[in-house]
Amino acid sequence: MRVFVALPLPHAAAAALASGLEPLRSQTTGIRWVNASGFHVTLHFFGEADSTQVDELSRALAEPGLRGPAIPARLGGLGQFPPQGSPRALWVSLASGGAEARGVWQAVEKTVAALGWQPDPRGFTPHVTVGRAGRERPPSIDASRFVPSSLDFLFTEIVLFESLPDKGGAVYNPLARAMLDGRGP
Repeated sequence: MRVFVALPLPHAAAAALASGLEPLRSQTTGIRWVNASGFHVTLHFFGEADSTQVDELSRALAEPGLRGPAIPARLGGLGQFPPQGSPRALWVSLASGGAEARGVWQAVEKTVAALGWQPDPRGFTPHVTVGRAGRERPPSIDASRFVPSSLDFLFTEIVLFESLPDKGGAVYNPLARAMLDGRGP
């Protein structure tokens, strides 16, 4: 199964982000938009993992080093990969909470390295992927049409997700959770 660890956006933040993206959604072709229920900040993408590895990863989420405080955050502006020209992916940055998310990422990387997983050579840029190019890459995106939400929110959990393919885009099934308030799941 394809798995990854992420900080999911709480419902109110995901709804505010979806609302802010609506002007782009209605005026942009060639993008497969991520469903609001799937908005998250990826901490580590593992790819294919067998049931033994998933069990190890689930237990690793229970490690005390991953049980820090909830992360206060606010969404930022729209960006794209690659930065210029036709995008392969659209994302929204974190205007606040990025440094704290980086700290959680570092703890996750240390934990999963002990299990034999390799770090992502691209490093970590805290962002929420909101859309991906379809078969035909879209033209450049006018980022000024996106107004970020001023909603402050908390990342309160780390989740191990399974990514399931679906006609409308991937569906993310939670497999294990760790609360970011110092308590157990």
